[in-house]
Amino acid sequence: MSKIPFTVYDFFAYLSSGALLVAAFDFAIGYQWLRQANLSIPIALLLTFSAYLTGHLIAHVSKVLLEEILVTKCLGRSAAILLAPKTETKRAKLFPGYHKPLPIDLQKRVADRAAQRGVTSTGEALFLHAYGVVTQSKDAQARLDEFRNLYGFCRNTALSLVAVTLVLTIGYFIHDLPPNPWLLAFPAVFSFGMLYRYLKFFRQFSYQLLVTYAELPVSAELKVNA
Repeated sequence: MSKIPFTVYDFFAYLSSGALLVAAFDFAIGYQWLRQANLSIPIALLLTFSAYLTGHLIAHVSKVLLEEILVTKCLGRSAAILLAPKTETKRAKLFPGYHKPLPIDLQKRVADRAAQRGVTSTGEALFLHAYGVVTQSKDAQARLDEFRNLYGFCRNTALSLVAVTLVLTIGYFIHDLPPNPWLLAFPAVFSFGMLYRYLKFFRQFSYQLLVTYAELPVSAELKVNA
């Protein structure tokens, strides 16, 4: 019998972030289904399916906006920062934990391990090489997957909360109601909190990978034919 094709990550990263936005739509400009005392099974299934689909859309958009634009183009990839000298830029002061590099001796061990394997690449190319080596271990792969799931959940939730704030704001204008500052402030503030959590776990993914790579003996490496 095949395994169920859904994981805990499907619930937390997709369904939960999608449910936040669907609930905001329902509350602000929807049919108020979630406020009904007795919700019918078809409507409950429809809302659940809608939340799951919405979660997938949020995941795609959040990857583009937060990972490919904010991180890659503005802050810098975590692997490159970990292997670089410490900087004192404005971005580093705004996100100090994210811009903290590896200790110098650990950076040297990473470079030495790469040189012993005949690798002269740096930056993202070195990171991808290290990933290929480290993930030959199922235990290491499972550990990295935990961090990937955590940063994916935080990234999706951060963007979902921003969207929730916008939907609630639009809802107040549509219904000509005075804005509730507490209701609007809650998702807005928590979106920033989840953004910082995303950056923490995104960095920790690269940190875990590079530290593991640095401590792997070359003789134990399972070499892959090119």
